[in-house]
Amino acid sequence: MQIRQLTIRRYRGIDEFTWKPNPGINCLIGPGDSFKSTVLSAISLLLAPYPLGPCSEFDYRQRRISDGFEIEAYIGNLDLQALGTEQRLPNLFGWRQNAPTPLPEGEAEPVLRCRVRGNADLELIYELPIENDEQPPPFSPALRRKLMLARLAGEERAARDLRLGTGSLLDRHLKTADMRASVHNTIAAATESMAVPTSAEAALNKIRESFHLAGAPFDLHLGLVPTMGNALVGMVALMSGPKVTEAIPIVNAGTGTKQIALLTLSAALAGSAPILVIDEPERGLEPYRQRSVTKKLTQLAGGQGQVFLTTHAPAILASLPAGSVWRMRPGQEPARFEGTPLETLLARDPDAFFAPMPILCEGATEIGVLDEMLPALLASDLNAHGVHLVDGEGQPNVLDIADAFIAAGMNFAAFLDNEPSYSGRRRVIASRAIAWIWQDAINIEDAVSKLLLRDALFALIPAAAQVRDIDDRHLEDQVFQKIPASEQIGSARDIRTAVYSDATLRAAFYSAMTKHSWFKSREGGRALARTLKRVGMPASIQSRVDEFACKLRGAIQ
Repeated sequence: MQIRQLTIRRYRGIDEFTWKPNPGINCLIGPGDSFKSTVLSAISLLLAPYPLGPCSEFDYRQRRISDGFEIEAYIGNLDLQALGTEQRLPNLFGWRQNAPTPLPEGEAEPVLRCRVRGNADLELIYELPIENDEQPPPFSPALRRKLMLARLAGEERAARDLRLGTGSLLDRHLKTADMRASVHNTIAAATESMAVPTSAEAALNKIRESFHLAGAPFDLHLGLVPTMGNALVGMVALMSGPKVTEAIPIVNAGTGTKQIALLTLSAALAGSAPILVIDEPERGLEPYRQRSVTKKLTQLAGGQGQVFLTTHAPAILASLPAGSVWRMRPGQEPARFEGTPLETLLARDPDAFFAPMPILCEGATEIGVLDEMLPALLASDLNAHGVHLVDGEGQPNVLDIADAFIAAGMNFAAFLDNEPSYSGRRRVIASRAIAWIWQDAINIEDAVSKLLLRDALFALIPAAAQVRDIDDRHLEDQVFQKIPASEQIGSARDIRTAVYSDATLRAAFYSAMTKHSWFKSREGGRALARTLKRVGMPASIQSRVDEFACKLRGAIQ
């Protein structure tokens, strides 16, 4: 089974939402309060394989109960034979060219249109809508069970699915119709054999006498009765321990154990086309088990089923199949990452998608510079503000990532070079995000070689030599070789004292730094920033740093 289209109206924080998810895995990510979990809850409510009671006033958008709410879906990849064994399905629609059609004819795929409504009486109305039918047939719990939805994770899921109850995972494994008589007989026998203390028996006799005098039933006994609204069979739950008398319920185990138990039970029932909903599968699991769970979910979805999940775990995000990640966007259908630069970034730096403020950096040098400078300017560790530095791997790749962030509605900042090409794209990025783009220099090496005091240029040599673990002389040779042969004076050993023009020396330093990658690493960027602070940060660079940090503070506070 697979949801072809999901529509949500006036449910919790969602006013209007339409989504056409993928077959297979669908992972929703996005900032807090972007209604990721609400979408999963809506799917669970629509396809819940057990009877549900009244809903809450908080399920209605802005608590406007009189407006009601609706959750509707077109479900395809149907096993019509299995679905039709107990209920006739006269209201199948068709699905063609990614849209519903009135009839499942020709090349249109047969799809089931189903809906749950919350009315003004806080009642849930399950129905199979038919065009122009004022009284559509019900969408029964029996039919919903055949659609094979399993909702995993969450304390309420474990409490329900790890004990016997109508539609629970344990119920669907044990088929409790055969167990009901056994449970009732066991409870009756336990009641009959229950030892009642003498004092309690004397009190019970007084109650019998009082009832007799009052004309009420007085053939009274003490018995075992489930709590209000529960069946006796619901008292049976999975337990773990060497002996049943020492065992504890699985529902009382740790979060990770419950996650694995729910997934294992669901996997055994899934068949070839399940619909699974799992909110934050990483709960209680180490990264290696998170990756294992992701692999299992992918296997369960296969080519016929569908999995809906949310996550805040980089290990899960990085191990998801290609094309399975969507980002929630206010008032729009989620943005899919497939075929965009974001899909590649997911695999190598998933943390970028969980940080409130990712900063797209031109390369490793820029990451190191910001890593060294920003904490002091923001007065705290970058993680405390949700700032994450992303290696954009140069142009045009970093610009492609920035464009994709904009299209996905993601918040970000950027630290970019100013090469002659792509100037128009950089202007667009600067208009949509906090951006540090060099104005009078191509990149940070160009800015440093132009703006540092002449004598301070030579402080760059030992800094780069230490990062690269080579002798200073090798870097002096590199600078000397970048001076035109007609202008060279003496040897490389004389470079600190020879009388070169300012322009010649600065050009040689810039060429040596860039061509030989003096600072092209994260640690190199840190070393460069420390050197600038030690010898005296050029005023124009300091002003750019301060301006960038000020804008960041305003965005993250």
